[in-house]
Amino acid sequence: MRWRNKGLPVAREEGLLVESVGDETVVYDAKTKEAHCLSPLTAVVFAHCDGDTTIAELTSLTAERLGEPVEPSRVLDALAQLEERELMAVPAKIRDDLSRRDMLRRSAAAAGGVAMAPLITSVVAPNAIAANSATCANLLCCPCCTNSNLNKNDCCTIKNVTINCECTGFRTLPYPGGPTPNTCGKYCKPSGTGAPSDAQCAAMFTNVGQAESICGQAGGSVAGFVACQACAGC
Repeated sequence: MRWRNKGLPVAREEGLLVESVGDETVVYDAKTKEAHCLSPLTAVVFAHCDGDTTIAELTSLTAERLGEPVEPSRVLDALAQLEERELMAVPAKIRDDLSRRDMLRRSAAAAGGVAMAPLITSVVAPNAIAANSATCANLLCCPCCTNSNLNKNDCCTIKNVTINCECTGFRTLPYPGGPTPNTCGKYCKPSGTGAPSDAQCAAMFTNVGQAESICGQAGGSVAGFVACQACAGC
């Protein structure tokens, strides 16, 4: 790949589900069954680790997005904490004679010796997102129905993953390559504010088979994509 020999950080994509919950960014790791709540600074760093962006550029981007001065030491700390949680595909490259711990210690000293605060909160799902929050994980905008046997519990639930994921809205447009929904068609959305609109859900999936593939991750819903999309018996 084009970033393989550049030595610039690359965020991991495989096996991760990234979702915005209110003002926070939550990353669910299907491999470890952990959910990581990223601070705003760490979320910006993680989103721009593409193998082409340098530490200096990450620092500048983060300061611009947060609207406040950001020291390179804070970006380095975010990268180190992301790597500790195995959320990086390629870590930031450092000199052979400088350990990552030494790098952070020197960066902290340069910033005035202030201790670095945790930038990521990690717990085993579903406790990662507290009861006053909600997440549909990979079932976000996946199909569900008003049928009692194809509603929230069967179409919008993955055990130990989804939290307060509701069956709501009106699904009037078909998924690419799929059948036109009947009057029972709805979407799986997190409860509370910040849930995507029906139009945003309809725009999430643009290719044939994309919805079925994404909605089937982490085991998929209880009833499965095909049944939840068909809403048979409505």
